[in-house]
Amino acid sequence: MDTMFDSMDTMFDLEILPRLPVNTLQSCKCVTKEWNNWIKNPSFINFHLEKSIQNLNFNLVLFNPITNAIGNFDAKTLLPTTELYTFNLKKKLIMVGSCNGVLCYKFNESSEGSLYGLLLYNPTTRTTKTFYVPKLNHNLEGNPYYNDNEAFGFTCDNKNKDYKFVSIVRQEIHVYNLKSMSWKRIGEYSGKFCLQRIGGDVARGFPTDNALHWFYGDTSGIKGMFSIDFVCNKQFKTPFPRYDGRPSFVYLRGSLHLVLSKYIMHMNSWSIEIGLWVMNKYGNWHDSWVQLFKVQLDDMQYSTIPISFTEDGHKVLLECWRQREEKNKKSYVWYDLFTKELGNELHDVSSDLIAESCLETLVDPRSM
Repeated sequence: MDTMFDSMDTMFDLEILPRLPVNTLQSCKCVTKEWNNWIKNPSFINFHLEKSIQNLNFNLVLFNPITNAIGNFDAKTLLPTTELYTFNLKKKLIMVGSCNGVLCYKFNESSEGSLYGLLLYNPTTRTTKTFYVPKLNHNLEGNPYYNDNEAFGFTCDNKNKDYKFVSIVRQEIHVYNLKSMSWKRIGEYSGKFCLQRIGGDVARGFPTDNALHWFYGDTSGIKGMFSIDFVCNKQFKTPFPRYDGRPSFVYLRGSLHLVLSKYIMHMNSWSIEIGLWVMNKYGNWHDSWVQLFKVQLDDMQYSTIPISFTEDGHKVLLECWRQREEKNKKSYVWYDLFTKELGNELHDVSSDLIAESCLETLVDPRSM
């Protein structure tokens, strides 16, 4: 580890400081010159990132695609942590993903040498980076079934701090390395079904350490998960059991988890059923996934979608839609799956806003 830690010899420096919230750390920079140097040091930033991943310290980010404004809220209290931030970019921003506390958006770029632009943003530190990626020479021939197959992803090799932007167009898979600023074609998409978007503009890959995961399926529903593991440069396809609900991914306790939620209609009411599964390895459904629990939330008054979970998986952050004063509004509320009790709530949020859970980190997009 960096020699910086040789001088961090107190319990507070080594154990407490890396666990503090980012806003507190920003204030700690003013305490002493040593602390200021520690907190800005890349080794400390990486150490703090490890603790944030372990403890699942995340914020709720709400993005307005109409105004390009973004708000950051503490996930536990659902109170704003910073003032509203508006990107100074007159482009339609499309969310690609979130990795290590940095959000990645793409936007169309009409310049001759660029395919499109990327905007990286850390909502906790409010630091940004905008750059353009060169055009690719796609092979327009091939199976016409995949003409509409388009997906993107943003991930990182945490050991080497090597960030990657991934583009899947038709059957071609290309990786843009942010360090070398170059494209590399790594193969072809071998799935039987096209990759699917879930509640977004594009099919987004969910990142784990140096890997990405997408849903695949057709008009009849989601069929399974397609993964690229960049450590071994292999593709994996994991079929799901027949399920008529809405799937989503979450990252808990160092492992990829699958959330399956669906509505159940009753005579005069309806419920939502939420199941949580953990992936042990790539393969078929029965060998790969273990169900942790399945609960039913009864007498639901609103359309409800799970956004994220606490680290122990006992509480879920729900996005609830409702019709109020003839304007679509939604709210966010914590719900204990076992005691059935409601927690902190964020009311009257515009339906235009797009929610994203994002780790709270010191990672600076400008250093990528």
